[in-house]
Amino acid sequence: MPSNITKSMKELFFKSIQTLKDLFDFVILLNYRDNKSRNSHGIIRSSLRTVAKSAIVNRFYGGIALLFSTCLLLLLLGAVCIYGLLRFPSGLVIFTFSSLVILFLVFLRVFLLPLFSLLNKEKIALLIERKYPSLNNTLISSIQLTRYKLREKKVEYSQQMVSMLVDNTANQLRQLDLSRVINKNFLRLSCIILSFSAFVFCAICVLHRSYFDKNIPLLFSCLVNGKGFYEKGLSAYAWPIIGDITISYRYPLYSGLQQKTVYNTSGDIKALKGSEIQMSAISDRILGICSNHL
Repeated sequence: MPSNITKSMKELFFKSIQTLKDLFDFVILLNYRDNKSRNSHGIIRSSLRTVAKSAIVNRFYGGIALLFSTCLLLLLLGAVCIYGLLRFPSGLVIFTFSSLVILFLVFLRVFLLPLFSLLNKEKIALLIERKYPSLNNTLISSIQLTRYKLREKKVEYSQQMVSMLVDNTANQLRQLDLSRVINKNFLRLSCIILSFSAFVFCAICVLHRSYFDKNIPLLFSCLVNGKGFYEKGLSAYAWPIIGDITISYRYPLYSGLQQKTVYNTSGDIKALKGSEIQMSAISDRILGICSNHL
């Protein structure tokens, strides 16, 4: 048992070292600038750099779009359900914890892990090989054979053979359209989801103005101040919370105006002198007495 643990620790250590080396090589690759000579090694590095930047940009912006879409939908859900959440002692705790878990999973699944998997020259080369099978693994072989010194790998390949392989790979890369290697479907889908989320959020906020004026500020206030997190029931609030205020106006005869009803208002009244006003609202608790002070 101790020997197995030691062996596992050694393997983990060597994998970590190799990962750091790959990351260092990848950073050098991204900082590589084309030279005027355009030799075979330069063409290979330039090709890898082009595809790597395209893959990173595609994954980065697509992941950010999905993450922002998730935030919008969670914010909208919290605004719609805020009064229901306040009715339970642990309602906001469950909502907050669930939201953080969802955001973390989205960040991990569609952003961090896919982005981290691209930070390797061989994986970028695999993307090119899959798009253009005609390379027949020559790109992967060129990278692997030129990464370390031949004597360290103890492989009986002549330097001339390796040079011919690199030159052949470079000649094939010159004829390929590398801008087609990375599929843009993920970025397009992410933008569509973001547009749909933003449309739904804006539409609901326009149709139900109280969500934007009161529910969202109330949600942030509860999350920041911790109200309702540990108090029992709704007794933690000194004053009842009022929402969905509806105002009906009956104008005086001299105005010639018809009766009008306005829904989801902030409670502000604007009417002609002599008008009759009727207000109705939804409270977060049962009220014994309700009065309106003008």
